[in-house]
Amino acid sequence: MRAFLAARFNPPLEAAARNAQDALKGRSGGGFRWARPEQIHLTLNFLGDIPEGIIPQLCPAVATAVAGLPAFPLGTAEYGAFPDSAHARIVWLGIEDPTKGLPPLLTALDAALRPFALHWEERPFVAHLTLGRHRTAGADLGPAFRSAGRPCATTHLLDAVALYRSTLAPSGPVHVRLALAPLAAPRPAC
Repeated sequence: MRAFLAARFNPPLEAAARNAQDALKGRSGGGFRWARPEQIHLTLNFLGDIPEGIIPQLCPAVATAVAGLPAFPLGTAEYGAFPDSAHARIVWLGIEDPTKGLPPLLTALDAALRPFALHWEERPFVAHLTLGRHRTAGADLGPAFRSAGRPCATTHLLDAVALYRSTLAPSGPVHVRLALAPLAAPRPAC
């Protein structure tokens, strides 16, 4: 089964992703397959194809790893693209981590996954929401980013990590949540 761990998001962040897509659709020159807003997520760890038989052990390991970490805020940032804006194959909305809650979360998840010998990404982590993918070789989105301006700022409390199954379909991937691991209550501000 193809699986990944991701942050759970609320409807305002889905709306921010939809607004970002709308701002870019008319400016991108076409050729993009846009993600369905309800499927947009912040991938924390793409697991790839994993045996379904490990799910009963994997879910408690992830839950234990994140249970002691406090929930923390994330915000939307600038538009971006992979590999870059001049050759965009993937267009995304960046995520800001003002309280630096992501590094401890990623470290805890990495430790929870190691006993299962699961694949984890070798590239540096870039917090982003994938908005769309180019159908062919890529596009120059620099002008589209400049004319769209900065996306509307949206804040979200990352309070849980979810395990998703991802099924590839002709209309795009379909993500089904299998489990949810809550973080602790946020720490009060001083």
